[in-house]
Amino acid sequence: MSRRSFHDLPAEEVFRRCRERQRSLICAAQVLVLREVMRLKAWTVRDLSRASDVSRAMIQAILLVEKFPTVDCLSRLVEALGMDLFELDLMAKIELDRARPL
Repeated sequence: MSRRSFHDLPAEEVFRRCRERQRSLICAAQVLVLREVMRLKAWTVRDLSRASDVSRAMIQAILLVEKFPTVDCLSRLVEALGMDLFELDLMAKIELDRARPL
């Protein structure tokens, strides 16, 4: 059986998983932003792993909302994508306002 790809995980499910794990919905929005930036750059998990020095397994778990990154880990991911934490936070807040999850 193949493991579910984060590409197949709808935004509603990302928000639901964050709520289930008693995490802020901003965490879900950050995941959605990371996924979108990866898509725009045509990056795979492997590409992000190589650029950030974060394991593929950890990145996959973050994108599937199975694990939550430390600030250091998140910082390495966003820097590898050419962003900083402030930009990620701003984009995540915009995504959260746009999605308006229940």
